[in-house]
Amino acid sequence: MGTKPITPEEIVEVKKTTIPDSIIEAANQLIIDHWDGSSSTFKLKELIIKYRKIAGSGAVSERKLIDYNWLNIEPTFEDVGWKVKYDSPSRDEDFDAYFDFRKKK
Repeated sequence: MGTKPITPEEIVEVKKTTIPDSIIEAANQLIIDHWDGSSSTFKLKELIIKYRKIAGSGAVSERKLIDYNWLNIEPTFEDVGWKVKYDSPSRDEDFDAYFDFRKKK
């Protein structure tokens, strides 16, 4: 057998490497912009807007960002020392989805 099945551990690493640099750059800028000394919190829609500005004409649709899981940035940032919380509304809640970044202790 020349090709082996991907493992659960490998898929996490593969997915992290497929996130475009422009998404990471947008998140980095938002972390800086919203840093209050202990945390940085920003909305998912802010990330999408910042990504579009950075990517310019190469930006993909919001649907593709979701379909490709490119907005699932938590594992990438957790690997470099952040504790990342992502929260989005359930059916009966009404608030904007957001990310909260804190230094790992």
